Amino acid sequence: MPPPSSTLSSIITNLDQLYRNYVVPQLPAPLQTISSYVEPLLTSTLTSFTKSPDIVSIAALLVTLYMTFRIADYLRRSIFGWIFFGIKLLLVLVLVQVVLYVNQYGWEKTLRDAGWLGGIVWGFVEAAFQEQDDGTKTSGHRTAKAREAWSAYAAGGRQQVPVGSRNKAKRGGWN
Repeated sequence: MPPPSSTLSSIITNLDQLYRNYVVPQLPAPLQTISSYVEPLLTSTLTSFTKSPDIVSIAALLVTLYMTFRIADYLRRSIFGWIFFGIKLLLVLVLVQVVLYVNQYGWEKTLRDAGWLGGIVWGFVEAAFQEQDDGTKTSGHRTAKAREAWSAYAAGGRQQVPVGSRNKAKRGGWN
């Protein structure tokens, strides 16, 4: 009867061949790239376990993996913490700016300006969804139909001038 380590190594070799022949060709290109980087590490780890399965090397591997995952988790939490802190700081600064704007110009002008800004945002969102629904988006540029809502010149029109405004301007004012 062959020793257990040779049986284990033959099983690992067979699984490795099956993986390379049948699984890797079916993977998308990014996963094939990741597999090509991870495969030598796994192969060397498994062969070292089959050649000399001592407790010290297994324990060292497990401790190393544990510490690696802990460090990766710490980095993830740290990076996302700073990102969220930046977003919160930005929101506080926007709130302070709104308070200062209201203090300087008053509620009426602030609400008018907020309505104007909301209308612009609503128009952009509406135009984006209209382009998606119609399928009229071409090469990243807005079509004439989408520009029509924003510009009187898109459809060949002219800007409207109120009747009688020229006469009032010539007389010296609007009074």
